[in-house]
Amino acid sequence: MRDNDGIKVHRPFGPVLCEFRMSKNTVDTLNNFVDGLEKDSKLRKELNAGANLAGQVSEEIRVPEEVSKQGIGPELSRAIATYVLNTTGQTIKKLTFISIWIVRQYGTEYNPVHYHDGHLSGAGWLKVPNDLGQPLQENKDNYNGKIQFVHGSRLFNCASGVTVKPEVGRMFVFPAYLMHTVYPFYGKEERRSVAFNANIDNDIYNPYRKSLRTI
Repeated sequence: MRDNDGIKVHRPFGPVLCEFRMSKNTVDTLNNFVDGLEKDSKLRKELNAGANLAGQVSEEIRVPEEVSKQGIGPELSRAIATYVLNTTGQTIKKLTFISIWIVRQYGTEYNPVHYHDGHLSGAGWLKVPNDLGQPLQENKDNYNGKIQFVHGSRLFNCASGVTVKPEVGRMFVFPAYLMHTVYPFYGKEERRSVAFNANIDNDIYNPYRKSLRTI
């Protein structure tokens, strides 16, 4: 809600995105973890998460708890606490990560429109190709390698889609029900991202608790 000269603007409808920057240490830790799996085929196979995910991509790798504790876990915890406080006015007492995983995507691969399990989810970038390719037609928006969030209808003050440009370290937190997709790109380099699913206090998350609000 914004209050300016006695005029209040309320935003009680629709999902809200939270953006923050992962530290260089966290980005480096996750990249080193993935690169190190090249030498351990057994562990790489054990951590394969592709069977449970929607992505049409080369590889999806589960991040073990001992690795997440080195940076991504604490940073996500702080961002989630801030996100929930700013959107609900409440302080979470319980936060459980269902899963954290890394997506390795190469040219022409993609992630179809989907949603996640749990209460909250997120996606951020660890590696981004220097060249994602050009649109097939001139004067068209370039969606190559970008994530797009889809919600609602195309109405006044209600965008049906929001597209985000990938940048190393950039991370978004959003409600797990929010539909989204990742477009393919055209190039030889790897696009590497990290994602998560998490649960918070049920009494805060419960979607029916404030389905009708009083303002």
